[in-house]
Amino acid sequence: MIFTLHRYIFRDLIKTFVITTLILSVLLGLGMMLRPLREFSVDPARVPELVLCTMPITLTMVMPIAALLAATLNYGRLAALNEINACRSSGIGLMTLMYPAFTLALLVGTVTLLLVFHVIPSYTERIEGILRADAESIIYRNIERSGKLGNMFPGIMIHADATDPKNHRLIGVAAVRMTPTRIEEIITARQVVVNISGRQNQNEVVLRFQNATVVSENGNLFFEETQIGHPIPSFWRDNIKFKKLSDLDRIREDMTLFEPVREMFDDYRGQLTLERYFEWVNRQLMTTGEVELQQGSNTLTINAERCELRSASRRGGIGSDGSQPGRLTGSGDWPISVISRSETGRERIYEARNGRLIMNVDRQVPQAALTLEEVRWHYVDDPYMQYIDRYPLGEVDVPSNVTSAVEALTLPEVLDGSAGMSLVEPSVQLEVMHSDLVEECSLVATKIRMERHFRLAFGVSCVVLVALGGALGIIFRSGHLLTAFGVSFLPAILCFVTISTGKHIAEQSNSGPLAGILFLWSGTLVVGIANAVVYRVLTRK
Repeated sequence: MIFTLHRYIFRDLIKTFVITTLILSVLLGLGMMLRPLREFSVDPARVPELVLCTMPITLTMVMPIAALLAATLNYGRLAALNEINACRSSGIGLMTLMYPAFTLALLVGTVTLLLVFHVIPSYTERIEGILRADAESIIYRNIERSGKLGNMFPGIMIHADATDPKNHRLIGVAAVRMTPTRIEEIITARQVVVNISGRQNQNEVVLRFQNATVVSENGNLFFEETQIGHPIPSFWRDNIKFKKLSDLDRIREDMTLFEPVREMFDDYRGQLTLERYFEWVNRQLMTTGEVELQQGSNTLTINAERCELRSASRRGGIGSDGSQPGRLTGSGDWPISVISRSETGRERIYEARNGRLIMNVDRQVPQAALTLEEVRWHYVDDPYMQYIDRYPLGEVDVPSNVTSAVEALTLPEVLDGSAGMSLVEPSVQLEVMHSDLVEECSLVATKIRMERHFRLAFGVSCVVLVALGGALGIIFRSGHLLTAFGVSFLPAILCFVTISTGKHIAEQSNSGPLAGILFLWSGTLVVGIANAVVYRVLTRK
């Protein structure tokens, strides 16, 4: 008899729970797709697949509410029809009647924990794969819809007149590189080739401008081939809350496995390499008046007094391609001279009024390039002098003694502050990057700790909420949907608000995550205490 009664109650609980879960999941899943559809013009044909991939996320949010509503509604109906009183008069205790609710609570809590710890991270990887595979089509749809590329290239506004998907091209393109305070350069081209290339563990969108016209910040006009590349933006991959439990453990041991930290660390090492290089060049010039640089099989000997690194923006440097220039200075009408010796032994002498040594730290192998302005030059064995406004001498090798120490640098050394790397005077930019990196690592460590508490508290709250929902349904003795929803709304909101707010407090607090952890668990604790009080009252009646 007891088994039959339990099966009858559990069947109604499951029926209400499943229907509510399906309805809320579809509505919430479609809502989650609004952002990629609105901001990135995802192909509508991909929406069903994306909804299915986001289903574990929506289930995590929906199942506790659905289970709580099912328990409140069904036990309220049983109480309203006096079936609870009939069972108790037959000698069946209240706690025995609550076994189906406890079973549903444990089932929902267990499934929620499995979803948040294991299933959701796997499905977010599938979502990223779908969006990366559709990246080129997203570019064309953005251009066709609005004539521009939205947020795909941060810091760059890109407009195009038309698209040619068959030939992977954009027609009539204008790109403006800018910072919050100024425009760095404007690039225009009749045609741009769109290419999706591999970049470590993600893809990169590369736009190749053919026969481009480039207007620099100072108004200089150049005609050259150029390109713009940027990783395909991630919606979920770079978020701690979508990482697997094993990934959280690995990231805690090695923060560079987390993409945002790794990028900041690479930026810091790139800036450190750059400053070490210019310090080395400047020391050579101030000591001997010259510095010798290798250019493949050729040798360049620069004669100047100093090489001063210009101030740069916090990330990416002065140049739009991630380069930063060092200005060569000296005295006299022609303060800079460069002797170029080829492998055949023939020498050229360049004299210039301005010179820049530019280093690009965004490349896998750092390279520097020497450019002279207002130049006159001649061969040593030929006194005929030639004049030119601007002369790029090309790339030069960076000495291994500059790069080797930085390449061996580890993140713990940077965080410990033992990574001064013998710089005489680190720039403000480097110090800010170091401070940001330390702060980011501390924040990631806090997020990992809080994410464990967040997921665990979410699963535990499901259990105590469903248990309380059944008891509240009996107390209020209704069977109506609106009444059940109103009764179950307050404890659910209490748990979810305290869990989310506690996590936010821990991540924003400078005094450590303890206050956030206590607040995170406070709502679940209150509901647990309410369970004990309510069930004690009910069992005494």
